[in-house]
Amino acid sequence: MNENGTRWSSISNNSIELPFEVKPYEYISFAEKDLELNDTRGRINALSNTKRALDCQIDSLIYAFGLHNLPKKKLRNIPCKFDLIKELGIIAPRVLSKINSVRNLVEHEFVRPSQEQVEDFYDIVHLFLLSTEKYILNFPHFCQLENDEREEWLSFDYDRKEGFIEFSVHSNDDKKVIKIYSSDENYITVYASFIKVALNYK
Repeated sequence: MNENGTRWSSISNNSIELPFEVKPYEYISFAEKDLELNDTRGRINALSNTKRALDCQIDSLIYAFGLHNLPKKKLRNIPCKFDLIKELGIIAPRVLSKINSVRNLVEHEFVRPSQEQVEDFYDIVHLFLLSTEKYILNFPHFCQLENDEREEWLSFDYDRKEGFIEFSVHSNDDKKVIKIYSSDENYITVYASFIKVALNYK
């Protein structure tokens, strides 16, 4: 994928059907309405709904990239899931750090958050949703690369439910299929390299 002469020849995208009854954008819209109340009840509800929007979006990304099949110890909490997203390279680490630091506010129960604190948390999470929604609404479904020097081309597909990505390397009279499962230590590295190029395809 990184060799000179390799170029993208085609790509098709699709929208991912998430396995959640309530979606991240619904939670964030609830939070926005809660904030309009501008009282303690509204702020606490806005904080809770913003946290739900964040957690749901994180789980949506985990699902989109087929990482939900990983061992439970790698998915045991939000910081662990943040680490996986950071490895994929789909969002800057400093943004995740900012989200996590503000998110700590939510973990302190029985406090009265200020309007400003809740609005800051809401704004950061809302921006996070906007910057990552492309991975849900416009996910590369099938992609193809070519390299004239090698006289071969490569196609990519995946099975999200089973948790593997499949590369097929084609030449004039041969085809080699390589499957990489989410349990493989190279899965995230390969996916990160691929998705970085695929999502920038023009």
